[in-house]
Amino acid sequence: MVTIIKIQIAFFSIYYTIVLYTNSIQSVATLWVSFNAARNYLTRNEKNSRILGRPYEVSLQYIRRNLHFCAGCVLNEKWVVTAAHCVDKLIDTPSKIKVIAGTFDLEIPRSAHYVNKIIVHEDYNANDSWKNDIALLEVIKKFRHVRNIVPIKLPKKNIKIHNGDLAVVSGWSRMLQNSRKLERLEVEMISREECARAYGVFGLSIHESQICADVPDGATGSCNGDSGGPLTLRDELIGLVSWSYGCGNKDFPTVYIRVSKYLGWISANALTIDS
Repeated sequence: MVTIIKIQIAFFSIYYTIVLYTNSIQSVATLWVSFNAARNYLTRNEKNSRILGRPYEVSLQYIRRNLHFCAGCVLNEKWVVTAAHCVDKLIDTPSKIKVIAGTFDLEIPRSAHYVNKIIVHEDYNANDSWKNDIALLEVIKKFRHVRNIVPIKLPKKNIKIHNGDLAVVSGWSRMLQNSRKLERLEVEMISREECARAYGVFGLSIHESQICADVPDGATGSCNGDSGGPLTLRDELIGLVSWSYGCGNKDFPTVYIRVSKYLGWISANALTIDS
């Protein structure tokens, strides 16, 4: 007998319901877009070092309330890359948001850049495990000659990512105690097959255009505010924070967009990006 499972998705306090068809008993599960970040209190020297070594990371904020809601990365003097689910409802109203760059402390917004255009991947699908969850923002004021801002280095198309590789994820989490300051965390890459087994219970898929990572010690962390932020390996952008189950649930890894699958799309839409 076919029954309906409703999975409730929470994107920054906006709830969506996805209806899945399965042969199991009806149940409800809650997903929250986040990454499994642990509280990571950095030393004074680390905090003073070139934005914690993440000079490309930016905060996306609503202009009206100066409210941080997602993260992103500077690609070049005019473009930022982030997650599609952060901005897909804002395509027609880019003037509602701004990009804050050049700072690790949101209480000290170094450089504000208003958004001229939002490009969401044409095949983004929130109903298919957030496939193609990637977007671009064009800013009005260029990032050129702004202190503490450096473009992120993109990976090669054929980059190899192995199980057990240690990558770094970062962001401004509104759920952690030091939420106004940029935090970074080392995470361990896991196979797509292992990730798919974890999320198979919800009928969710892990596509080839997605990668997964988990906190080695299973530490708990934030619930929102970090989507669109960078996952880096050897200082190259390999992923963007996309989604996960719960808040720091050790049994469910975080899912990221595999950036190497989108190099052509990025270059075609955000001109002058080096390959």
